[in-house]
Amino acid sequence: MPSQSVVELAIIGSIATKPVWEGLLKRFPALTTFTYTFDLSDTWTDWGMMGDALLLTEVVEMLEEHQPNLRNLTLVWDHSTFGLDWTLEYTEMLEMPYVLSLRGLANLERVHLYADGHILAPLASEDEWVSFFPPLVHTIELMEGRPSTFDVFPLARAAHRFPSLKTVKYDGAIYKRESLRLQREFEAKGIKLVYMPNNLLIGPELESELESESEL
Repeated sequence: MPSQSVVELAIIGSIATKPVWEGLLKRFPALTTFTYTFDLSDTWTDWGMMGDALLLTEVVEMLEEHQPNLRNLTLVWDHSTFGLDWTLEYTEMLEMPYVLSLRGLANLERVHLYADGHILAPLASEDEWVSFFPPLVHTIELMEGRPSTFDVFPLARAAHRFPSLKTVKYDGAIYKRESLRLQREFEAKGIKLVYMPNNLLIGPELESELESESEL
């Protein structure tokens, strides 16, 4: 029987099938906060089990169908988990569908994203950033899976198209001078840019060394 009292749900590292997912989402129709973390890179998993796990596109489609009132969404998805072929060797490239937009979840106010599974990384255009997030979004949190996965400057240039956006949190490697320029771009639109704890700000000295090496 559906429960209206449950408003937060977290699914961590689950290889649940689609019917199980649908059962959960139907049972808790009043969710406002949903977290999905799928990173089994440090967990032993039988290769045959991965066929039952849902792709991120399928997760988003089911949320759109069953959870239209979500306000907070966290998606931490590691593509490398699906990167094993039948010989248990990592494949070079996976032909996986990417999430193109979260606009079907029109009431989202806070979105926390890992770098995999969607169209934003690594080189999304301004229009792709704008078409990805719902217009009511207040807070966008971007978590890097590896250095320089997100290019956040197009988001900064297009930020005025999100009238409710107040905060962008970013966790990724960036040159210090670039981080200051990015911060100024957001601040000019009344948006606070927060560098998250794991963020690596590369200082001027290291920048000079890297630039010198690139010229060799």
